[in-house]
Amino acid sequence: MSTIARGRIESGNILLDVVIKHGKGVKIIHNSKDHICLSIGEDAIKDDLTDDKYYGLIYDHILPLIPLDVNSEAILNQYKIKILRKIILEEIKLFLAENRLLARRALFSPYYFLLNHYRRKALLFVFLRQYFKFLARESLENIPYDVLNTTISLLIADGYLRRPYYDDKVSLGNRSLDIKSSPIDMLLNTVPYLSLLNLRVDIKSILKIISLLTTRISISDDLDLGEKVSQYAFLETDKGLSSLTIDLPFSIPYKQKIRLGGIINTAYLIEDENRGTYVLKKYHEWSGLKWLPIALWSLGAYYFDTSAKRRLLNEYSMNRDLKDLGFKVPGIYYVNLRDKFVVEEYVQGSLFRDVIIEGLTRGKMLDIIEIVLSEIAKVHKCGIVLGDANPTNIIVNNDQQDVFFIDLEQAKYSNKSSWDLAILFFFTAHYVRSLKLDNLRSVLEAIVRGYLKYGDIRPLKEALSPSYIRVFTLFAFPHALIKTYIDLRRMLIDLSKGSSTSI
Repeated sequence: MSTIARGRIESGNILLDVVIKHGKGVKIIHNSKDHICLSIGEDAIKDDLTDDKYYGLIYDHILPLIPLDVNSEAILNQYKIKILRKIILEEIKLFLAENRLLARRALFSPYYFLLNHYRRKALLFVFLRQYFKFLARESLENIPYDVLNTTISLLIADGYLRRPYYDDKVSLGNRSLDIKSSPIDMLLNTVPYLSLLNLRVDIKSILKIISLLTTRISISDDLDLGEKVSQYAFLETDKGLSSLTIDLPFSIPYKQKIRLGGIINTAYLIEDENRGTYVLKKYHEWSGLKWLPIALWSLGAYYFDTSAKRRLLNEYSMNRDLKDLGFKVPGIYYVNLRDKFVVEEYVQGSLFRDVIIEGLTRGKMLDIIEIVLSEIAKVHKCGIVLGDANPTNIIVNNDQQDVFFIDLEQAKYSNKSSWDLAILFFFTAHYVRSLKLDNLRSVLEAIVRGYLKYGDIRPLKEALSPSYIRVFTLFAFPHALIKTYIDLRRMLIDLSKGSSTSI
């Protein structure tokens, strides 16, 4: 077979020679323990690119190559562009399957896709883990910038990527955001070993290559691919870009603060002489904590996310969306997906819970209740449900005008706006501490009056459905719950008949 192109990787005492020839198949010839010579047929490269016949083990050896002559350089660069395009498109699909909530927000250095590709290969082929670290390092060093830039430009032109405000970063384009994965595809893509079930894969050839590589070469490489990958993916915050594994940028120790909201996250108040006061929220899994029984009890009424990672991603993405829509939310300064924490602005003001209690006990601050509910109605008009609309998750600042929504880990795009209203109604009933209910009706009227400034009556009615009442019997005093239900039902019946005398 005649030679098409030649390339080499030489790193320390490691020597890898690759010869691309006309024809099929791949052969491995070794000259010494630390020297591999691969003879690859061009048809094998095509089969690996189009059908994953060798599960990428062929084209993985093309990317790091240094051309040995001018003709080889041109041919290898053409191959590298095709390979990079394939890898980036695969990594986009994987990112969407694992982090759909971040799809519109994440930014990447182009090297993210390449490194994550090798990271996944290292996880799959355990005995070649060090070898794939080696290939990753060499690929970073030996892929020409113009080759990578050309590939990125082609994907931008095709709509898969776009250039955000940061010139050296890319984000997902509309064509990527439109990609839909079936549950089976997501499972196959996110569990590496299952991908080998693809009938197009030549398992026999793959096993042969693996056996030859593991017996012919010994490489020690301390590159932490997982850590490196996360350093090339970013989220935009109110202090600029934050890598997905940024370390806590504050002096320690920091003192613990009374929990500001949420059920199974831990909140700390960070007081730093140079940076001021911030809130650190650490997300924990549900195991042994409160979300599981609550999620089971509310089954059919509302879906609760129990995963710490998804709750963190939800908090970030919904915070950004609400901010873009003009609502008041705490600034987000740092996000860490590895350690599952977020650092946010500390918002000073009165908890909406305290405003409601003031209304219940003294009949005051009803105008503030109206303001808060009108803001909630505006959120609902945008198709967003707060999810955990507990009055402890809403802050009214000191001038009593701005309404801040915090702890958005259960917020989502949904038509179940009645869920938020049910929480507000029945937590209001929960705050009644005695048999004296003189001010309950006036508080409920303020809630309804404020919501109807921008919302409609349908979700108010749906908030009184039996499925919600079943959930909130856990939280409210029975007599207060009954009184709340009766008063609200009468108000809404009067409103439906066109009478406003009760409001």
